[in-house]
Amino acid sequence: MANFKKHLVTGVVVGTITAIVLYIFRYFNEHKRNRKIKFEFWKFVQSIFSGCALGALTGIVTDKIEPTTNPNHRGFFHSFTFWFALSVAAYKILFERDVDCLCKDLMLIGFAGYSSHLALDMQTQKSLPLLGI
Repeated sequence: MANFKKHLVTGVVVGTITAIVLYIFRYFNEHKRNRKIKFEFWKFVQSIFSGCALGALTGIVTDKIEPTTNPNHRGFFHSFTFWFALSVAAYKILFERDVDCLCKDLMLIGFAGYSSHLALDMQTQKSLPLLGI
């Protein structure tokens, strides 16, 4: 069973990797349009730390909302239903033109961290509830 430390470390790793991939993707996308754009190392480092922190937070927040007081603690926020609703919202935000790139990146990192929590919980004997109610 995944414990607090495993959820935290996995959230950090997933959030960091997602932040790195997003930063590099955005850099090369902008560089194709404007060759004068330089790679900004300190913004890249800032992106890594932000991804690390947000991944850690979203990797553990589900168990803070629904504490592990018993083996059947998994409620709505540990369910496939909530994950699906969150993924639909993330998809809509991702393709909305009026939303800033930073907001999209933060949303994707947060969604990846939350998904890592559920992925670890799926590997347990109890798995995840469909509805969580």
